[in-house]
Amino acid sequence: MTGYFTEARIELGNSPAFISRIGDHLKLYGAELSRWDNALDASTELWTSSFESETDRLLVRAEASSLDMLYLVKMTIAEQVMQFVGDEAFRIAWTGDGSDLTVPPNFSVMEVASVRDVTPHMRRITLRGDDLSRFDTLEALHLRILVQHPEAPTPQWPTLDPNGIVRWPDGEHRPRLRVYTVRNVDVAAGTMDLDFVLHGDAHTEGGPGTAPGADWARHAAIGQPMGIIGPGGGGLKEADWYLFAGDETGLPAIGRMLEALPPQARGHVIVEVADAGEEQALAAPQGFEIRWLHRNGAEAGTTTQLADAVKGVSFPRDGREVYAWAACEFDAFRAIRTYLRKEVRLARADHLVVSYWRRGRSEEESGGHHDD
Repeated sequence: MTGYFTEARIELGNSPAFISRIGDHLKLYGAELSRWDNALDASTELWTSSFESETDRLLVRAEASSLDMLYLVKMTIAEQVMQFVGDEAFRIAWTGDGSDLTVPPNFSVMEVASVRDVTPHMRRITLRGDDLSRFDTLEALHLRILVQHPEAPTPQWPTLDPNGIVRWPDGEHRPRLRVYTVRNVDVAAGTMDLDFVLHGDAHTEGGPGTAPGADWARHAAIGQPMGIIGPGGGGLKEADWYLFAGDETGLPAIGRMLEALPPQARGHVIVEVADAGEEQALAAPQGFEIRWLHRNGAEAGTTTQLADAVKGVSFPRDGREVYAWAACEFDAFRAIRTYLRKEVRLARADHLVVSYWRRGRSEEESGGHHDD
């Protein structure tokens, strides 16, 4: 792999035990591992890393296809070292590309350029900033926004310590991170659109701050700063026939992916919304059937109609490449994923089903997004 490179020697007792630990952790990211004696190589399509035990030290090398990816590999290694040593002090003297970074390379400060409502409960906020080329991809559709703490005296932005670990200037007033889909991006204009589902007033849903992203969008003003981190998350796979399914939270990603499909693509779109007033115009190829499901007064996350509709779709059995994508509440996510795997028998590479939220729980309580 040719790209960005870094290495470090870390004073670390029992480094063979750490090598075993980091190997198990990197497998969670789909890394292929090669182990021998007290050494380990780990690699994916986007990065490689190696770990070699020396006397009371650990030699670490990493290479990645981009500076952003190299930073993520370094941060992962540093966090694992921190957990391994516990309360003991440690230092990682990184050398090579990115060793002089003082802020995460995937972090940017944007400002609100415009605010408009797409539907009564879907607000589109356009952010303006510099160098948005990294978001102009369908392989990673999401980012994290930094919703500032209401009592923070000034905006709280992340920095990097010498070990490559993210630090915040005021831990007590640390921003809350929320995941959103990049609905549109215009690299030349330096703008991107984010769509926010405006839930009921945050003060009636368990108190202020229970829906920080929606609450911020409700009061967003032109010129207001917004920190973002990304991109990340799964995206679109090339296929002949598609199924897209989701509720309001999955609709921005569905809309963006439909707009990127070639004219010959075929498939089904199923979207659950509150009522007919929440339907949006979707620019899909002519070979798509679009179906809207209305809750008509039922609370979001309380019906089975999205999963039931997915189970009613006829999937091609004629050799065409099929890809299914769904994003919704946790119970629907679980039902749809089980059906696609056990009944339709789609391979893992041929579907992505994500839980964007869980009824009655905050993102922290639900553990963030769940996927395959």
